[in-house]
Amino acid sequence: MTTHYALWTHPGWYSRAADAIGVELARPSAERLLLTYRVAGRIDDIALPPPGPPLRRDRLWESTCFELFLQPPGTGGYVEFNFAPSGEWAAYSFEAYRSGMAQSGVPAAPQIACTRTADAMTIEVALSLWPMREPCRLGLAAIIDEGVGPKSYWAISHAGAEPDFHRADCFVGELPPPPAP
Repeated sequence: MTTHYALWTHPGWYSRAADAIGVELARPSAERLLLTYRVAGRIDDIALPPPGPPLRRDRLWESTCFELFLQPPGTGGYVEFNFAPSGEWAAYSFEAYRSGMAQSGVPAAPQIACTRTADAMTIEVALSLWPMREPCRLGLAAIIDEGVGPKSYWAISHAGAEPDFHRADCFVGELPPPPAP
């Protein structure tokens, strides 16, 4: 089963380059998640890091990157994943809203592929997860850097006057359950 989400730009942080961003999410197993971020617009106007090795790196949100937040039921804690078009990635766990941050272990580095044309860019992510059978709340987001001027901030839901993807009221999606064993 594939779930589709539209990302919306935060009011006041509009993009001149990106016109629309959508995300497709599939969960082929309890341990695997497939995400496809699709950006439509003037892709040549988006600042993209050069392709590189799939290394873990901090501060990816300072340039164009795509994000996933997962919050298990009944907890205030959550996990944040960052995926860069370059293939770099990061994963952090939080005990509560923006507190208790630590590097999050993952079973394997995400596989990230970026393809682009003049008017479309696709970021495909294959993410290995810890076995999870229960549904999780999720947030999806993107930061689009045009190289000059302010960045634009996209998410399935925004709350507050400033962009803040870590707010629990931005986790309005649901991680679909895995297929029956």
